[in-house]
Amino acid sequence: MSPKLKAFIDFMWKKRTLYVLLGMLIAFAIILLIIATPLCVYLPGYLDVHKRAVVMDFAMRIDSLERECDLRLAYLDNMTNILRDRVKPDQIVPYDSAVTRIQDTLLTASEREIEFVNRYAQQERFGLNALDEERNGRLSVVFLAPVKGTVAQRDYGEDAKPGATRVALAGISPVLAPLEGDVVSVVTEVGGSYQIVLQHQLEYLTVYSHLKSVMVELGQHVKAGKVIGHAGSKKDTTDCWVGLEVWHKGKSIDPELVMILE
Repeated sequence: MSPKLKAFIDFMWKKRTLYVLLGMLIAFAIILLIIATPLCVYLPGYLDVHKRAVVMDFAMRIDSLERECDLRLAYLDNMTNILRDRVKPDQIVPYDSAVTRIQDTLLTASEREIEFVNRYAQQERFGLNALDEERNGRLSVVFLAPVKGTVAQRDYGEDAKPGATRVALAGISPVLAPLEGDVVSVVTEVGGSYQIVLQHQLEYLTVYSHLKSVMVELGQHVKAGKVIGHAGSKKDTTDCWVGLEVWHKGKSIDPELVMILE
């Protein structure tokens, strides 16, 4: 062994305690630096589950924003081409066909969307809202149920009208417009109750009697499902009912022919 190497080994042996402590101090400083600073995220496998979920969420948001920006740019490019008269049809075609011919390259329909459109079109072919054919002496119009209750009797009181139906209620219940229409009559009945008459399309007329309150006014246009009043009582169970009439082309018809009451 050379004298220089032997002298170095003797020196290190004498200073071993000092260097061990110094090495431990340096290792502790490095570990503390990694734990207490963002440097820990660069260590493979150190990222915890929560932080990884946050990073993945941000990445998905950025991807969605990028996708949305591409769609907006494609839309703006198409609008620019239309405004600058760069899109010229080869021939005169129906409106729907012309619209379907101009498509955004990034707005292609997915398989689920195509399946939904085809299924919806198949259902609408035999839908109940077709208003073009007369069926069993009446037009097939879809009426919503104006109240939730059970049919108690079809003729109520001594002055019952043809086709009048009494619907028993469980308590105070809202009365809805079963179809879009106009309020043509709001009158006060004997005893302080109210009567509302709605005029609908295709010459349908609906009458609601024995209402406790009115939520519409004469001449108002209401949508289907709009609350037009309230009927029923919390205390007197014998007073929990509403009168319902349906008229078509001046003739009284059974309300259950056009709506489900129970």
